[in-house]
Amino acid sequence: MDKVPQVKRQQRAAHAGRSTSENRGGASTMGEIQPADSKARANAVAIVVVGAVLGGATLLLLQFQRDDLVAWFVESPLRLEASILGGVVTLIVLPLLLASAWVWRLGGRVLEEGRFPPQGLKVVRDTVVFRGAQAQLRGRLLQGLGVVFVAAGGVMLWLALRLVSLIQQ
Repeated sequence: MDKVPQVKRQQRAAHAGRSTSENRGGASTMGEIQPADSKARANAVAIVVVGAVLGGATLLLLQFQRDDLVAWFVESPLRLEASILGGVVTLIVLPLLLASAWVWRLGGRVLEEGRFPPQGLKVVRDTVVFRGAQAQLRGRLLQGLGVVFVAAGGVMLWLALRLVSLIQQ
């Protein structure tokens, strides 16, 4: 084991008033550790970089074309405005609902296996494996996050419908 992370772990534990073999919940940090998957780490970095580049390019394009887009939107018929708004809301809400389903299922796997992270899940850094009550807590929190995502998507959908009804008046 590398000396530097061990020293940092000891310093953090001493600062928190714990022994170096315990974490906040009392489980051993020196127990089972799921090793990082370097391919998963490379994929995660690639996804973040591509997303940042595409998002930045889109924002720049919209910024440069903003006046033309606003003029076109204002001059368009009401049905077209509502359709455009519906498309934009779909592009925002659909990924949120998909993320909700993924997080809910991950929480379910954690609860079923009694292990976090669940067997077969690739991690981007060496991760301490939690079992029992700590794993159940994380599973429930993941499922709660899934519910929050669904609620956020529902609120966004409701707001979009209200906005469309205001546009059509």
